[in-house]
Amino acid sequence: MLASHSDLGIILQTRQQAELCSLYQERYFFDGTFDFAPFYFYQMCPLRLFIPQYKSYELGAIALLTGKTTQHYEYTFQTIKDNINKFTMRPGSFYPINIHVDEENAIIAAIQKVFPISKIRLCYFHFSNNIKKRVHNSVFKDMFNSNSYSLKCVFGCKGLYFIPQIYVIPVFELLYEKAKEINNINLINFMDYFAKQWIYGTEISYWNYYKEFEIKTNNASESYNNKINNIFEHKRPFIYHALYEYRNMIKDSLDNYTQNIMNHGIQEVIKDPLRNAIKNILDKYEEDYHKLRRDNENQDMDIESEVYYDSDGLYELYTRHWFKCVLSLADLIINIDLS
Repeated sequence: MLASHSDLGIILQTRQQAELCSLYQERYFFDGTFDFAPFYFYQMCPLRLFIPQYKSYELGAIALLTGKTTQHYEYTFQTIKDNINKFTMRPGSFYPINIHVDEENAIIAAIQKVFPISKIRLCYFHFSNNIKKRVHNSVFKDMFNSNSYSLKCVFGCKGLYFIPQIYVIPVFELLYEKAKEINNINLINFMDYFAKQWIYGTEISYWNYYKEFEIKTNNASESYNNKINNIFEHKRPFIYHALYEYRNMIKDSLDNYTQNIMNHGIQEVIKDPLRNAIKNILDKYEEDYHKLRRDNENQDMDIESEVYYDSDGLYELYTRHWFKCVLSLADLIINIDLS
């Protein structure tokens, strides 16, 4: 066990876990739980890794931290990075591609310093919940009674999560224009909030998951934190009991990984009707988008490229296309959220 410690906390990681972190750098998931951190420590933060060939999530390290400042998170990520560079066969090559976290400025700042080329990804579940919290039931009722398009404007903001990033701002501007036409003060206040918080207050690349639909939440960490709740009988366990259970958690994760290798199997993916419905809408608009581009641009163009076409009026055409996609997603999300 590689147990690094300082006044900032303790990082628990085995050499096998360091090797897994080095092997599987595509997606890391990091989140904290406060109730089941042992006495003296402020929070316990598991780092989980996505293993694509087995569709599984394994434990890469456990951080016991005395606070939640940027310094605490820098210490965590730097220690894990140092362990991997020191104890694996690939020193100096460790840079996670995506790190999934909740929206916490201290974590984001730490990632930017320790892993400057890694892509920060925010969770759709929390993104969606933040929107719901801003729109109280009374406001929903007011919007629904006054104009159904009000609801489309609100839930259309959730749809921005899935469309190409270069169309997020212009599509939001179209939603805002519709909101102003409706002239509902509650709706305008919400749209102003969304613009300030998500369009101009947060990097759009953090929360836009275009073409990354399959993994769009931090549930790998959230679900694991729920599992931890079932391990401990009482909150704030004593340190020796906590360390004993953490050691078992690490062993179970490594055993699960080994078992997957031996079975050469992929865990069954649970079907989600809402996920499938959203994916069907996105697939349709993606296919139509490519057809639009083929019909209006050079046949030899790179269909994967994203370019502004203001001079030809094509950018506006494509913006309208994705605006329709967002409205279709809004209709679906409205039926789910208000049912």
